[in-house]
Amino acid sequence: MKYIISIFMFMLAVSASAQQGHKSNLRINIGSAMSSAGKGATEVNASSLKIALKSAAQGDVDAQRTVGDCYFYGKGTERDYARAFMWYEKAAAQGNLDSQLKMAECYHDGLGVEKSDKLYLQMLEKIGETGAEDERVADIQYRLAEMYREGNGVEKSEKKMAFWYEKAAEQGVVEAQNEIGICYANGRGVEPNKEKAFEWYRPAAENGYADAQFNLGSCYYYGEGVKKDFKKAAEWFQKSAEQGNSSAQYALSICYENGEGVPKSPALAEEWMKKYEDNPN
Repeated sequence: MKYIISIFMFMLAVSASAQQGHKSNLRINIGSAMSSAGKGATEVNASSLKIALKSAAQGDVDAQRTVGDCYFYGKGTERDYARAFMWYEKAAAQGNLDSQLKMAECYHDGLGVEKSDKLYLQMLEKIGETGAEDERVADIQYRLAEMYREGNGVEKSEKKMAFWYEKAAEQGVVEAQNEIGICYANGRGVEPNKEKAFEWYRPAAENGYADAQFNLGSCYYYGEGVKKDFKKAAEWFQKSAEQGNSSAQYALSICYENGEGVPKSPALAEEWMKKYEDNPN
């Protein structure tokens, strides 16, 4: 039986004012997130920069970020990454998310500061730990989980993987809700807990995430974390199968073959089995 655990590409929410809930299909490209954060200095000249510098020196966090942008993008002045980093650091210390993202970019690319994968990771984790209800923070939490899962730039750690999946899941990232459900189901980085697995699959499934729908159906089918219910299992398999999940297509075929949760139907069993066999995923 083929099981699908999709690894999604990351696409950015670039707006600095984005404070809405996480969109289930939105993925973040961290490089783009960092490079796009805080492009507010688009209409700055030397005179307005002088005013911003005065406010920044007095501790105004928005002015500090704006001055950082001016030096970073060369708006109203010559481009100077070192000065940009200095002002981003001041604004970041006051909790400015855009500046924290730009600091991460600077550490990653060695702009105005020595390149450091260690400090880059620390900056991402600092951003993730804020718990701010910002989709960029949620996506960074998800990306951190993926990094620890794959050993991408860090030492693999199932414990840290699960920690960051749960952080992202709490912010409504459906992929993370499904993944932390898998962690609890299999005891990966957390103590095994079938009930928690079920509870995490459910919101992702209800929001239309096909993998979670299949996993939720499996919980009902086998009675894991919830009372066995073939009818509900078949319902969730159907929802997932209709979205092209091959595992759900196979499971739904078995349900029709055995009359589990649905009327027995050799024709429908054959139809769904063919879809499973033709599915390239």
